[in-house]
Amino acid sequence: MLIAGIIVLLVIIAVVYFVGLPLISGTQGTGQVQKQQSLVQTPFQTQPPAQYNPVYTSLPVPADTPSASHTYEEKYTETYKQVYAINQEFNGQKAIFSQDLTSPPLYIKFNITPQTEIREKVNDVGNMITTSYISPNSWFKVSVYDAGNGGLVEQQGFQKGFGSETRQEFMVRAPGSYRVEMSGNAVVADVRILTGK
Repeated sequence: MLIAGIIVLLVIIAVVYFVGLPLISGTQGTGQVQKQQSLVQTPFQTQPPAQYNPVYTSLPVPADTPSASHTYEEKYTETYKQVYAINQEFNGQKAIFSQDLTSPPLYIKFNITPQTEIREKVNDVGNMITTSYISPNSWFKVSVYDAGNGGLVEQQGFQKGFGSETRQEFMVRAPGSYRVEMSGNAVVADVRILTGK
C-alpha cells in the first residue's frame, strides 16, 4: 500500500509539472504578446506620419484649373476660335452658316429655351391647379452638311426625335468645307460655332 501511494503521488506531481506549469506560463506569455502588440500599434492609430502634412499645403495649383479669374469660357477661347454666334428666336425660319474648316474641329454648342404652355386642371380632390410644360410645338435642329456633295455629316437637336436636352454640343473633326443649317420653332436658341486655332 505504501509503494502504491508513493507511485500515485509521483504521477500527480508529474502531471502538474508537465501539464499544469506549461498551461500557466503559456497564458501569461500570450498576455505579454498582446500587450506588446497594443503598445506598438498605439502610435500609428493616434499620430499620423509627419511626411503626409506637406501634401496638403505645398501642392502647386495647375495652370488650367478654373478659378475666379480663369473660367471655362476663357479656357475655350484659349483652345478654340469662335467663328459664329447667334442668339435669337426661331419660329419656323432657318439660319445658315458656311465654314471652310482648315483647323479642326468644327465645335458646335447650343442652348435652347423652349416656349412653355400653362394649363389649369382640377385635381383628384376638386382643387384647381396650374401646371406648366414645354410646348409640343417647340423644336430645334442643327445639321452639318458637306458643302461639296451636300451629304449630311452630323445632326443634333431638341425634341422632334432628338430628345429633350436643352444644352448640347458636338464636333466635326475632319477638315473640309461645311454648311451648317439651324432651324426650329417656338424656341430661343443660343448657338456658338468654334474652330481649332
